Amino acid sequence: MGRVTLADVARLAGTSTAVVSYVVNNGPRPVAPGTRQRVEAAMLELGYRPNLIARALKSNRSNAVALVVPDISNAWFSLLAHSIEEAAYMRGLVLLLGSSGHSPDRERHQLHTLAGLRVDGVILARSPLSRSRPRTDLRLDVPMVCVNRAGPRGTVIPSIVVDNAAGGALATRHLLGHGHAEIACLTGPAEAGPLADRAAGWRQALRQADLDPAEDLLLRSGFGRLDAYETVKSWLAHDDHPAALFCASDELALGALRAAAETGTKVPEQLAIVGFDDIAEANASYPPLTTVRQPVADIAAAAIELLLRIRDTGEPQQDLTFDVDLAVRGTCGC
Repeated sequence: MGRVTLADVARLAGTSTAVVSYVVNNGPRPVAPGTRQRVEAAMLELGYRPNLIARALKSNRSNAVALVVPDISNAWFSLLAHSIEEAAYMRGLVLLLGSSGHSPDRERHQLHTLAGLRVDGVILARSPLSRSRPRTDLRLDVPMVCVNRAGPRGTVIPSIVVDNAAGGALATRHLLGHGHAEIACLTGPAEAGPLADRAAGWRQALRQADLDPAEDLLLRSGFGRLDAYETVKSWLAHDDHPAALFCASDELALGALRAAAETGTKVPEQLAIVGFDDIAEANASYPPLTTVRQPVADIAAAAIELLLRIRDTGEPQQDLTFDVDLAVRGTCGC
């Protein structure tokens, strides 16, 4: 049997092709419940599948959105992707996913390829390593929203972020409240972006407490757990290291926890640790990780909402900044 058509479904359901089209497209005219059931039963029996590409070309809507992240193996970006997929599903959309591997060229390729598939919009989580790019790079002819990091300067792309500096200060003040007068900070390799902003919050909180955020208190590693583990293990080999460590992401904090375990450093008795993000593994580590919590479900819902507003109205949208809070668990000494 060849490709099943609307006419085949209409014939089996005992109705017109127009009514079958209304069922497939959920409009524009209503269909009586009994008729809808007959049409859906006929579609199931015949194995009918709508031609979504043809529908998208005709309606200029695909009911699909795309997300590009720097590294899908990073637990925070996995959580973000899952949350955006959930938010998209609640709005009747499907999600296409790309991972740039922190490569500007790969990010550019994925953005333009996904836009070429005529998705209804693209959500971009820019790599902290990506530098300012020409504005023409981001002229995709589809709605676009940036999450996790602000959009490039000189564009009107709205961004959805959290107050990273405030979160870094919150974590640092919590450690100060435990009596730590010397607090180190583990951040990533980038001089800009979310982790750099969190380190700036760490500096601010120390200065407000009349303490010096000396450069030897700032540790840098790659973004992953293994990089953090190696950096912190080397740092712990020095007897004079501080007894408190703010990690600018949970990925870094989990690497620090492994380093502490392997060097026999008791957490939190000998080393208090606070992370940032509140990924699922933060509550499954030992001890459970105290961390700054991002409202990921709210971020995801807002990203989908902004995309649909731009799609439906064509009007620019304002940036959004969410507050963070502290998930107090077992690594801080509480």
